Amino acid sequence: MTDKSSNASFIYGPVPSRRLGRSLGVDLIPLKLCTYDCIYCQLGKSSSKTVKRLPYRDADTVLAQLFERLEKIDRPDCITIAGSGEPTLNSDIGAVIAGIKQKTDIPVVVLTNGSLLSDPEVQSDLLAADMVIPSLDAWNPEMFASINRPYRTVDFTTMTEGLVSFSKAYGGQLWLEIFIMDGINASVDDARAFKPLVDRINPAVVYVNTAVRPPEESFVKQASPAMIENFYRTLGRAHQKDVVFDGTGPAEGSGNVATDIVEMVARRPVTATDIAAGLNLPEAAVRPHIEQLVAEGRLEAVPKGDRVYFRTP
Repeated sequence: MTDKSSNASFIYGPVPSRRLGRSLGVDLIPLKLCTYDCIYCQLGKSSSKTVKRLPYRDADTVLAQLFERLEKIDRPDCITIAGSGEPTLNSDIGAVIAGIKQKTDIPVVVLTNGSLLSDPEVQSDLLAADMVIPSLDAWNPEMFASINRPYRTVDFTTMTEGLVSFSKAYGGQLWLEIFIMDGINASVDDARAFKPLVDRINPAVVYVNTAVRPPEESFVKQASPAMIENFYRTLGRAHQKDVVFDGTGPAEGSGNVATDIVEMVARRPVTATDIAAGLNLPEAAVRPHIEQLVAEGRLEAVPKGDRVYFRTP
């Protein structure tokens, strides 16, 4: 299943990233094609689990779209390869990274679940990236199976050893994301169990995340700020602060606000504030477009706590 249509847009944003600033997204994978089916996934259930690497979206098409978008917007803080599934499943990811590095000095970031980092070809593909952020959500095989629900050939030991191996080979900035959920993997005892693995991986930064956006499974509960703080403290790591956006600057995007909103929401649930920040527009300017898209059935509103997120139905 490859998608080489020049009509489809594989570039989205810039979007406001709590970790990375203004991030221009590159989506290399069809929606929900992944090695995992995580209980907390903000995109919903994986449509297809696989470990087969293919040029799902070819490098030439992706690069052409990316450079066209870069000509129309202010310089983003980074170009982030992530999107709708596990990006390392795309066998052209190395060519995409190399193509970006040949044309611009904007930092290239890869967000990955880390499941394929035991593969030498995947490691080689990612070496030219400026930053790689894999995830680690479990500290034992049973937790891994229940949280990440991996493809049948992906096992916990191979995955974690791949993280360790890549950390030794990689010369860029390696961050590690740990996604914690209240009652599942967020206790101080959990943090103590994670620590030996984290120390072996030895990332430059650990980013503890939680279920801020609506998750796939309703039983997933957001960890409290105190839980997150205790987790950082137990790991012996500095608490990473989120980037704050003021929504100022020239408007960005394709020029069609509704299209830009749909593209952004297709990759992750976002609030009206997120959308406004990503497009550098006042929130009052994007709300009529959001309301129209909801009325047309192209977006749906999902309340979570004191926020309302918008996602693709």
